[in-house]
Amino acid sequence: MKKLIGLLMILCMVLLYSCSGPMDSPKHSNNSKPVVVIYGDYKCPYCKKTEDRVMPKLKKKYIDTNKIKYQYVNLAFLGKDSIVGSRAQHAVNHYAPEKSLEFQKLMFNQQKDEHKQWI
Repeated sequence: MKKLIGLLMILCMVLLYSCSGPMDSPKHSNNSKPVVVIYGDYKCPYCKKTEDRVMPKLKKKYIDTNKIKYQYVNLAFLGKDSIVGSRAQHAVNHYAPEKSLEFQKLMFNQQKDEHKQWI
């Protein structure tokens, strides 16, 4: 039940963000890069699928070529382990932001075997 509620919260947030007008958009000048924000949880099997299937393409085409700014927002909605992972991500973003994508990939790969039993 908690997973369903969490998934519904994410879908609502995405829907609200996508329907928001220019007043709700981040302010930036004409020469700045668009920002891609992904909301997820390191314990979520669907977020892991996104990491495995979408992130390599996104990284290769847009992040590595410096066409976009990227941000991962950990919602930590799947229990205490999610909160620990979220705190670790915040620490990495604070002390070594250049390692953020590598940390994200390692966190999802660490959960690899655990996610197989959910899917």
